[in-house]
Amino acid sequence: MQQLDYKMIGKRIQSARKDAHMTQDDLADKCGCTGKYVSNIETGKKTPSLDLLTKISSALEVTVDSLLIDSPLAFSKYYVDAVIEKKISQLSKPYLVALNDALDSLLKLQYATEYKDDTSM
Repeated sequence: MQQLDYKMIGKRIQSARKDAHMTQDDLADKCGCTGKYVSNIETGKKTPSLDLLTKISSALEVTVDSLLIDSPLAFSKYYVDAVIEKKISQLSKPYLVALNDALDSLLKLQYATEYKDDTSM
């Protein structure tokens, strides 16, 4: 069985906290601990309990598994939407048009794949 990498968990917490525009003290207040303790978790010096990890994920509006594993599929829809929105806001108009075209193509592909799967039953 693979060991949990608490330094990576701390980095994911830090990243999610920054994406949520929260300070360590803000997160600590929502979780009932100190900013120093959050700092120690983010640097891997302290290991959060399951209860605290649950409180952290709730405060950051991410799933616990998104903090435990490094996979885009582990992130909540809300988190993914926020990340995508932030990236889109940085695009200039020509790139927004290209992105829109790419999204249209992806949606057509998804529809075709789902329709094909439905008819093969």
